[in-house]
Amino acid sequence: MDVKLTEFNARAQEKDMETYQWEAAREAFRQLPGRFVGRQDANIETYSGATASSNKYITAVSFALEKARKTPQVTTQYFDGTFMGRSDGDDKGYGIAFVTIEKDQIKSVRLLEVTSEDQFKDYATYPYTTVLEAKEALEKAFVEKNSPEVDTYSGATNSSQKWIQAVSNALQAAKLK
Repeated sequence: MDVKLTEFNARAQEKDMETYQWEAAREAFRQLPGRFVGRQDANIETYSGATASSNKYITAVSFALEKARKTPQVTTQYFDGTFMGRSDGDDKGYGIAFVTIEKDQIKSVRLLEVTSEDQFKDYATYPYTTVLEAKEALEKAFVEKNSPEVDTYSGATNSSQKWIQAVSNALQAAKLK
């Protein structure tokens, strides 16, 4: 068995753990895969100084082991937790969704956009109010429909399509099988 860990930043980009600024996180990234090898579970101790990263890795390995079971112990379609999804990018950037699931129900959705300059769109100063309305409406619609299959918001089609894809990708990551 081999264990490969990956961590993403808030922009849904893979962190470069060779140059990452937090030494404890870099060391945890190097050492923790070996602690999982040969185990039938993910019950390892967290790495001191990198507890948040350690806990993310433990959760991810737990999910991977559960997905690999012939007969899963989890009986729901999705794992409980918050999952990040990212849309494809275009010349305007890409969308990100943080989807919180509990007992196969979408409990909350937080939508963001990253510009082509690799910056979060600043909704506090963003002048195009239709996108702001779309963001709020779609966050609610995903929860109400418990699905990524919602209509695009008129006047914010590009953003809507990115968010629909991002929510769909988050749910795919959360899926048991």
